[in-house]
Amino acid sequence: MTPETKSEPTTAVELNLPTHLLSQIDALAAANGKDRSAVIVELLKKELPLPSLADVVGPLHDNFRQSGMTEEEVDILIEEEVKAVQAERRARQAP
Repeated sequence: MTPETKSEPTTAVELNLPTHLLSQIDALAAANGKDRSAVIVELLKKELPLPSLADVVGPLHDNFRQSGMTEEEVDILIEEEVKAVQAERRARQAP
């Protein structure tokens, strides 16, 4: 797993690449002290668009509106969940 993808789930993919492209990827990797996978991931990230904030937050916003909850109720719910997750993490870290 590369440093760029440590926190992201990954999937292995087999590609049929022309030899000259593989040579170019390997040259880029060697020149930058990276492995082949890291170079390919970087190249793909440059070409593939990231989702917009609206794409990411939109479904949450829609669910909030449909729930009928007030902003204050949502704030309380989120605060309770954050505290629960923090308590769970502390419990796992305790000796």
